[in-house]
Amino acid sequence: MGLVIVSWARWMEPLASQKAGVPTGYGGPWQDGVAAIFQFLRRSAKQVIFISDTPYLPQSAPDCVAGHVSDVRPCAIKRSDATVLPAIKAAELRIAKQEQINSIDPTSWFCAPRICPVIVGNILVHHDKSHMTTEWSRFIAPVLEDAILRTM
Repeated sequence: MGLVIVSWARWMEPLASQKAGVPTGYGGPWQDGVAAIFQFLRRSAKQVIFISDTPYLPQSAPDCVAGHVSDVRPCAIKRSDATVLPAIKAAELRIAKQEQINSIDPTSWFCAPRICPVIVGNILVHHDKSHMTTEWSRFIAPVLEDAILRTM
């Protein structure tokens, strides 16, 4: 297998039960499972790239914008609040590096240094709490392409 790009979303605190056959010692059952996935993919593909989760909003971006038509700034979220389970995300990125998996953290594609806006230019970034709009996807496609090519 040539290139595998892997990503997932974290929605809740990972379960605390260890599964048989999964390596241990990476920080907990979720992290151990992440390591197992990375180890399997590294053995199975020439190149593996992990794209970490995107920012998460506390409410639907279109709903917030509809309620703040004249000034959407209240819809922005602090960058530090936009990551679900930040310690888990940090562990995933650390394990990727440890397991020799190239990783991409797309947070800066959605957020400025301090805030994550819901509109950039004339583009609505999210179509709900966590999924990007088609327009934003098209807009950042060259950035993703560049990031993938740099990791290869």
